[in-house]
Amino acid sequence: MFNAVRFEEEHRFEGHTSSVMSLSWARNGKRVVSGSQDNTVRLWDVETKRQIGETLNGHSDAITSVAISGDGKIVISASLDHTVRLWLINGDRLIQTYSRKCRMGVRSVSISENGRHAVSSRGTVWDTRRMKRIGKLRVPSSGIGKAIFSQVGEKLVSGSPDGTVKMWNLDEMKQIRGKYF
Repeated sequence: MFNAVRFEEEHRFEGHTSSVMSLSWARNGKRVVSGSQDNTVRLWDVETKRQIGETLNGHSDAITSVAISGDGKIVISASLDHTVRLWLINGDRLIQTYSRKCRMGVRSVSISENGRHAVSSRGTVWDTRRMKRIGKLRVPSSGIGKAIFSQVGEKLVSGSPDGTVKMWNLDEMKQIRGKYF
């Protein structure tokens, strides 16, 4: 028989001091990233249920969204402080951080499976390897609610609060037009 109390005790990831607002699981199944109202991002080892490395500090307000690359080496976070941060991780060490201030609040971030590109709810696209902004998608004024990259990472599908779903070609930073888009 399933023992709910035992399961909860064995699978708890502890460390945040306030509500967890966003989670993302690396495709390799080994890491989870969490973002909290305590203004921190934490990286977790799925097997040991322990935090990997140091707490990722730098945001000055609650985290609204986090995403992690498939290999667990790149984390992106968005915050109510109007910044997006890219965190490069090597093993259990933070090796580089990139921060970008946005004029408007950022509600969501996504990262491609291969970790090469990231996008924010405002439509800004980054090349994560060069830590450089490479373009801006023409998104509705309501922004992007959720975005998903194709497996290879050269295309993106976005859904917006205004009810639109769009497909994008990231090589050209343009919307792909077709029967359903």
